[in-house]
Amino acid sequence: MESGATLRGTDARDRPGGAPGRSAGQAAPGGSLARYLLGFALVLLVPAIGLGAVAAWQSIRASQQEFTNRLQGTTTALALALDRDIERLMVVARGLAALPAMREGDAATLTALHGWAKQFAVDAGAENVSLHDTSGSRQQLLNTRLPPGAPLPATPGEEVGRLIARAVERGETGISNLFTGRASGQYRIAIAAPVWAEGRVVRVVLIILTPDRLSALLARLAAAPGGAALADATGRMVARSARAERFVGRPMPAFFAGAAGQAEGLLRGINSAGVETVFGFRHLQQAPGWVLMAGEPAEALRELWRGPLLWLASGALAAMLLGAIAAWRLGIGILRPIAALRREANAVAAGRPDALTAAPASPSGIREFAELRQALVRAHAALQAGEKRLRLAIEAARFSTWEYDTRRGLGSRQGELTSRLPYLPETGVGLEAWLGAIHPADRPAAEQAIRATLAGTQEGFALEFRVAAPGGGWLWVVSHGTVVEREAGNGQVLRIAGVAQDVTAIRAAAERQALLARELDHRAKNALAVVQAALRLTPKSDAASYAKAVEGRVRALARAHDLLAESRWLGADLRRLLEAELVPFLGGPGGGEGVSPRVELRGPEVALPPAAAQPISMALHELATNAMKYGALSVPDGQVALSWQQEKAAGVLRLRWAEQGGPALEGEPGRRGFGTRVVEATVVGQLGGSISREWRPEGLCCEMVIPLRGVAGE
Repeated sequence: MESGATLRGTDARDRPGGAPGRSAGQAAPGGSLARYLLGFALVLLVPAIGLGAVAAWQSIRASQQEFTNRLQGTTTALALALDRDIERLMVVARGLAALPAMREGDAATLTALHGWAKQFAVDAGAENVSLHDTSGSRQQLLNTRLPPGAPLPATPGEEVGRLIARAVERGETGISNLFTGRASGQYRIAIAAPVWAEGRVVRVVLIILTPDRLSALLARLAAAPGGAALADATGRMVARSARAERFVGRPMPAFFAGAAGQAEGLLRGINSAGVETVFGFRHLQQAPGWVLMAGEPAEALRELWRGPLLWLASGALAAMLLGAIAAWRLGIGILRPIAALRREANAVAAGRPDALTAAPASPSGIREFAELRQALVRAHAALQAGEKRLRLAIEAARFSTWEYDTRRGLGSRQGELTSRLPYLPETGVGLEAWLGAIHPADRPAAEQAIRATLAGTQEGFALEFRVAAPGGGWLWVVSHGTVVEREAGNGQVLRIAGVAQDVTAIRAAAERQALLARELDHRAKNALAVVQAALRLTPKSDAASYAKAVEGRVRALARAHDLLAESRWLGADLRRLLEAELVPFLGGPGGGEGVSPRVELRGPEVALPPAAAQPISMALHELATNAMKYGALSVPDGQVALSWQQEKAAGVLRLRWAEQGGPALEGEPGRRGFGTRVVEATVVGQLGGSISREWRPEGLCCEMVIPLRGVAGE
């Protein structure tokens, strides 16, 4: 019915028997529906059974979901615990690899380092620590398993050799698969960390572990009744929560192959005790290809639905038999008026909204059916009003609606996207024209989903794709579609419809937020790692000096962190970073009124990326600390000139620290202090730069060259 149609009297020719028409506003005479409801109460058993079935099914589904969630939660927790343990060992390996002695030490130095490295391995829970060169033989330079000075094996085993080769090739810390130790004959695992010098891997540090460590962790944490097991990338069992000594090294069962290609999920199989078990699996992040499995007996899952299903089946059979008899008897009395109402409703659906007012329903002697017809008329009018409100709501929400007629091969659309995509007509647009506007990379998936819906092989789709914007670029669009009309005979799809929304701004905001969150997480971890290194490596001979040195280095990190936080971790201005670090010697408000400047800063504006700000702050802090203890800043008349320049042709940032007026120097000191090692570790190790020093009589001159891949100009 159109929104402007009015209710009119019906013609007697449209009714059997030629009964005179009545106004739609009058009540039709007839008997009460009470006698029909008396019998219809029996039919209510059928929906009651249906509701019971739904409730039972929902209960079964909820129990199954709880079972699945519990198993997957256990698997995830165990996998995360293993990842954390492996990551901690990798951090230890990288810390060892960063030691200057590991990078530069000769045989005598490494022999002196033997006892410390052995104790380090014991503290880390490892069997031993070894150091290998990167030549073809992979000669061992240090092995804590052997006494100091003992002959070292010339070449490693096959699996260890592959691990060392990967560390050299990729420059990354990695973990081996399970292998048999050449000396012990027992199963072992190795973690390798590359030792860098002058931009290349010169040595590799190995930490050797026993699988018992991981089995003990699983035994302590595993809560699944079926136990837990860990497999490496070759499909061999590395650790097990129970009876590990019997199963470690064996191939995983055949059903384990189902875990390939999936990050996590569920598998069914027979466990070692011959019991059918449901296994949850999850791949480890720190060990590529390694999979953690935790299981629970499948019988526990079956018990969740067996009892409710048997109860429902027996009750439903008796109730449906009774309901069928009652429905057959009652159906005779109500089919006739229902058929009449159905004809009128079909006429309205076929595009003749006035058919509802052209003729009344066939008489049935039931007053309620006549009243139902009047309610249908009012409902139709309310439906039209509701459709109008729906259109207004869709427009207010900036949605677009669309539909596509498969018989004509044409579609129509309206709403907010209509104005955003003016090159596509509102009506009469073909499927090929719409697909042609989609980004080539997104088009195959979108076309497959749309054509599958049109073919009837799926009920609908939810797509996110890019559409060409009129002014250039691309708009991100989310579109949901579903089948709304089918051919009655063969089920062929006649019409699909759906909604679409421009989500370009939403995606951009989400990506920016995710990027910022990842960056903050990364920086926080880096800051904690640097603080940990400062605490561990600062000389501890004197408690007061140790506390002062650590406090100074942490403050340097904090100052760089504050500058990065002000720019939302987009970078830090080099001059502001230097001023914050050297403020006591600059004079003016920062260094105190009336104080003459002791440090002169000269150089252009340079924006440091987050990865370079904290290392440079640490290096300058160590230079300033050294100058206050032994150099130009240790005497009243001493001066420091700190200058920098950005050499774009060479692609480097050059910083020069020149002292004068300090205590006279007699050449390079005999030993290298911890501050010197910190400067080298940050500038050379972290930033990939270089350092040159001149020990002139008037004071130290230090020049640092940092590649521009770590520093970007404004």
